[in-house]
Amino acid sequence: MTRSTTARRTLAAVGLAAVCALPACSLGADTDEASSSATASSTATDSPSAPEGTAEPTDAPVEDEGGEPVATDAPRPEETSVALASAYWDPAEAALFASGYVSPVIEDGGTCTLLVSRDGNTVRATTEGIADATTTVCDRLVLPGDELSPGTWSVVLQYESGTASGESEPLQVEVPE
Repeated sequence: MTRSTTARRTLAAVGLAAVCALPACSLGADTDEASSSATASSTATDSPSAPEGTAEPTDAPVEDEGGEPVATDAPRPEETSVALASAYWDPAEAALFASGYVSPVIEDGGTCTLLVSRDGNTVRATTEGIADATTTVCDRLVLPGDELSPGTWSVVLQYESGTASGESEPLQVEVPE
C-alpha cells in the first residue's frame, strides 16, 4: 500500500467518525440519510439561535436525566471569615506590617482595620478592601514603630462593609527595644 492510499483511507475513516458522532446518525440509518442529515446539521449550526429561556440560579441539587445527583460546587459558607495572613515587625522599616483577607466576600470598598493592643492601649491602621479572585484582600496595613512601645502586642484584623463584617483571631507580635 502506498502512502497516498493510506492517507486517503485514514482521512475517510476520520470523516466517517465525525459524521457518525452527529446526533442525526444512528446505527440503523442509511448512509445517504446520515450524509444529508450531517449536511443539514452543519448548516443549521452556522447561524446562532437564541436560547428558548433563561435559567435562574438556584441552590437546589442538580440531577442528571436518570435522577442521580450531579457534582456541583460546594455551597459557600454563610458566615464571613476574616483571616490575618501575616503580622510581623520589620526592623529595617521600624514598623509593624500586616495583611489579611475576607472570605467568601469578593468586593471593593470595605474597610479593613488593624487593631494592635497592649496594656490597655490600642493603635489602629486602616485600608480599603480590594476584590480578588476569591476573597477581599486587606493589604499593607502599617503601623510606624514610634506608635508602639517595646513588648508583645495583640494584632487583630477587622472588616466592615455594607454586606459583611467580621474579625480575625489575634496574633502576637513582638516589638523589640
